[in-house]
Amino acid sequence: MFENVIYSVDMYIIMGDGKKETIQNFFLSIISKICAYLIILILGNYYTQNDYGQAFYGLAIIGILNTIFFMGLPQALVPYIVKQKNANAILWGYFAVSLVVMILGIVISPGWLYPLLIVFPFNLLHKIELAILQARHKHNLLQVSNLNAVMIPLILVFILRNSGVDGIVMAYAAGTMITAILTLFFANPFVLRLQGKIKFKAFLGQAFPVWLIGLSFMVLGWIDSSILGIFNPYSDVAIYNISSSISSVIHILPISISLFLLTRSAQLSNKMGTAVLHRSIRISFSSSLIISIILVSLMDHILALFLPKYVSATLYITVLIVGIVFHSVYYLFYTNAIGKQNVSQCVKPMLSAMIVNIVLDIIFIPTLGVLGVVIATVLAHFTAFSLFIIQSKSYKYMLIVILMGLIVLPAFIGIYGLLLVIPGLYLCLVMDLIRIDDINSVKNSILSK
Repeated sequence: MFENVIYSVDMYIIMGDGKKETIQNFFLSIISKICAYLIILILGNYYTQNDYGQAFYGLAIIGILNTIFFMGLPQALVPYIVKQKNANAILWGYFAVSLVVMILGIVISPGWLYPLLIVFPFNLLHKIELAILQARHKHNLLQVSNLNAVMIPLILVFILRNSGVDGIVMAYAAGTMITAILTLFFANPFVLRLQGKIKFKAFLGQAFPVWLIGLSFMVLGWIDSSILGIFNPYSDVAIYNISSSISSVIHILPISISLFLLTRSAQLSNKMGTAVLHRSIRISFSSSLIISIILVSLMDHILALFLPKYVSATLYITVLIVGIVFHSVYYLFYTNAIGKQNVSQCVKPMLSAMIVNIVLDIIFIPTLGVLGVVIATVLAHFTAFSLFIIQSKSYKYMLIVILMGLIVLPAFIGIYGLLLVIPGLYLCLVMDLIRIDDINSVKNSILSK
């Protein structure tokens, strides 16, 4: 759940000043990721695979409920706060929904899920707080909230390490509640002074496109664990979540670049904005490719050293990384469309990816298990990647498919895969998937004061 908390918040932050903040956010994201991976180490070594898998099956269900019932939050609420619109009807409407979900969930769910359901309204509170921070450009405080959302469960899963599945569930439930309460100190929705009124029904209509896209990202993030938990033992859910969490390290740079791109795409003309978009894609892809080659080359050693229970996960991690590299490209097309307020351009690729993911999960999981999930996920990412490229007529990026072999090969040759880094960078230069001036731009941004 911590991965999706960080990811969903980062997706929609609007950067203030530009490249410098992008670099700063990149390093802050690394800190958050370090905390997230410390949680993985604790879960992977102190908890059984069944306990880990069962807990994250429950967290996946809560993640799905969050996306479905809190339509468009926090993103769709931001404009109303910026424009000082009275959003009381919206907030009360969502509060009523959260109470109904909590009560019904307690009635029909097993007892071990109760803590996550009891704190369900705190998920709503935190989303509203995030909307306030985004609207007020309090990005430093957003990062504080991000870190709280990771560090509190980190501490608690260690303290409760002998409590099995109940310990994990209690740690994340307490983390949700405490993070929401702490964030109140600098984003209190109860003291908002807003003018005018907006009806809940009208808000839902405007939030619907954002919700559809959020639903698609939710499917790519949560639905796999849920379907896997239905057809397979919880230990498979644990293996998949470990694989997904490790592979998601590739997300850091594309998301950080997207924060810079979101503001620039809204500020610049179409011609200049397109130039910035393609530079961002080149930097994002080439960096993701090199990091992926290094990570896969070292994966056997990393797992043997830190997560010996999951040494068999190298293949799953490798396949998922291929999907995330596709994501590193199409996510920037998505970000550019959001920055230019062309949300409709994102609906077809993301909904198509969602449908592909669900259908293939149902087909592959019963026979292939975890491998079926990762194959379905990669094909879903490739679907979104292909449709964004076709839609934008940026066909040269289809060359990226050829370079995916550089990521897969190290899974079979181990540490010798590091020898592919230089050829990978060379091929990116030859295929115009990175340029020397792109590299200089990154270097100057890092060195600038």
